[in-house]
Amino acid sequence: MSTLIVTADMSTSQLLVHWLRKFRYTPVAVADSGDKALRMVETATFELVFLDLALPDMPGEVLIPACKAVHGEIPLITMTDSNCRELERKVRSYGIIFYMEKPVSVAILQELLRHHIQKKQITGQHNQIHGGQS
Repeated sequence: MSTLIVTADMSTSQLLVHWLRKFRYTPVAVADSGDKALRMVETATFELVFLDLALPDMPGEVLIPACKAVHGEIPLITMTDSNCRELERKVRSYGIIFYMEKPVSVAILQELLRHHIQKKQITGQHNQIHGGQS
C-alpha cells in the first residue's frame, strides 16, 4: 500500500515511517512541504496520506482541496499540534478520514490502519460481487 507522509516535522515523519513499515504499509514517500506533496500527488497514486496541517509553505487546509481536485477520493488523515474546533470543522468538511493531534499515538495509528485495511477489503469484496459497479 503506497502511503504519503506530508510534514516538515522530522520526528513525526520518522515515527510514521517506522510504524507504517512495521505494519507493512510500503512504499512510504515523504514530502516536507505542501508544494512537494502536491507534485507527488499529481504524479503518483497514494492509498493513504498523512498530512500535517502546519506546513512551511502553505496551510494543510489549503492543500486538502488541491489534493482532492487531483484525486477526489484520496484518503487523508490530518495531524495538528494544536487542536482548534474551527480548524477541525473546516478540514472535516473536505472529507478527511481522521483528524488527530500530535504527538502521534501508536495505538491510534494502529487502529486507523486496521480500520483502513478492513474498509479496503470490504470495498474490494463488494466490487468483486457486483462486477465493479456500485
